[in-house]
Amino acid sequence: MNILFDKNLDNLPTSKDKLLEVIIKEITQHIEQNRLSKRGVEKKTRHDEYLIVSKIIDALYQGYYSIPQSWISLSLKAKHYSKKEYGYKNIKKVVDALKDKDFIKIKLGNEYAGKVTRIFPSDILVAKFKRIGFRWRYYPPDKKTEVILVKDKIKIDNKLKKVTVPTPNNKQVKQHRENLIKINNELAKHCIALDLDDKALSIIDKKLIENTKKKKKGKSWKKEIHHSLNFSNVTLKRIFSNNSLEIHGRFYHGWWQTVPKQYRPHITIDGYKTAEVDFSTIALKLLYAKEDIVVPDNRDLHDIGLEGSETYLKRARELVKKYTYAVINNEKSFYRLDKSELKELKLTHQQLQTKVNEHHKPIIKYFGTGIGVNLMYTDSVIAEDVMLSFLKQGIIVLPIHDSFIIRSGYQLSLEAQMKASFNKIVHATTNLKAKGPLLPEHFYLKPKTESGEVILNTNQLWELVQNNDSKFSIYNKYLSYWHKWNERQ
Repeated sequence: MNILFDKNLDNLPTSKDKLLEVIIKEITQHIEQNRLSKRGVEKKTRHDEYLIVSKIIDALYQGYYSIPQSWISLSLKAKHYSKKEYGYKNIKKVVDALKDKDFIKIKLGNEYAGKVTRIFPSDILVAKFKRIGFRWRYYPPDKKTEVILVKDKIKIDNKLKKVTVPTPNNKQVKQHRENLIKINNELAKHCIALDLDDKALSIIDKKLIENTKKKKKGKSWKKEIHHSLNFSNVTLKRIFSNNSLEIHGRFYHGWWQTVPKQYRPHITIDGYKTAEVDFSTIALKLLYAKEDIVVPDNRDLHDIGLEGSETYLKRARELVKKYTYAVINNEKSFYRLDKSELKELKLTHQQLQTKVNEHHKPIIKYFGTGIGVNLMYTDSVIAEDVMLSFLKQGIIVLPIHDSFIIRSGYQLSLEAQMKASFNKIVHATTNLKAKGPLLPEHFYLKPKTESGEVILNTNQLWELVQNNDSKFSIYNKYLSYWHKWNERQ
């Protein structure tokens, strides 16, 4: 099977609905019938088996209906389950039952090679999933799952490895956790999807596979790879670094965060089109704010005085931005653009470095210090404030680190709140960039724009509200199941 993507069982949600109950019972009954002895089997053991079967079947369902499809990875090492609510023996028992019933295809892990076991639904299980179909489901946030994670780097076998360390139990963490639980409880109740026809979703599927194959050839492909899209992953975790609650702290795990940028204007919330608003040059703005320097709203901080055609200047800005953010984030100032990128820029590395340094003299002392993770903490505090402000109004906002997605009707309110939150946390002003929604047909044909805004005629505006085209069977059916659930609440 040529499937390139994995989803870790521990990171996937489990629904409490009964959609997969028939399949779950088939496995639990198989386990019961094949016990060597039913004597002494505690009620808790059967309950744990049921929970594990539910979790794995649900994960296989999500992996099958992800874009592109993905394996489910899980550990079959006993020590991995030493602190889990259900033990290794029960996990092994369930996996063996799935194999006995020919419900899964399996690739066993290799401890020596550092590979985990991966499973995928067999043709038998796929047929059962197809009869059920791809549905929106309510995944209540798991109260036992920690949403505030703290990472650190430790030496293992003379190599620095990133590990998760115990989350501190203090007032700050309790407040972060309480806030994020409120946000996640609301996110879980909404349908966040891509308003695209079946053909477009298929194209995205193929595109993500192609991009992954290309990037796997590079040395740093893991940093650049896009993940398989699982619409069920809507709740967030806040991740801190360097064993500190003042470093990093951004929000992760929402599926929309891994969508290639060009597809984000097709994201909908409960069937409504969305707009994305982002802070312009936020890292540089935060550094200037640290020096109490006011940056005029009309100053482009990535404009270092280059001259040329419109096409050249657009590409040059992208490369200058890439270089500048790299020297802000790196602890050493050794970063260089690729030779091909410098050729596009028509500058040597030394010329680029000199020009960037000259244009940012007041903050040059921060370059090469690794201050980027500290700035990420600041923008995460701003992000939290933005999300909580809208939560009070019953409105969800989808964070993408330094940008946010919201129903398009609330775009102006989002812009006002982002500026207010920035000023509240940083005590400075900022400017924003907004991108409006795109119609499904724009996936194939670039829409006409004027000053960066999408121009829609009257008929197209109506399509923003409703689309009954049969080509949208996947999206429309998925959304319809949310409407049915929402009506029952």
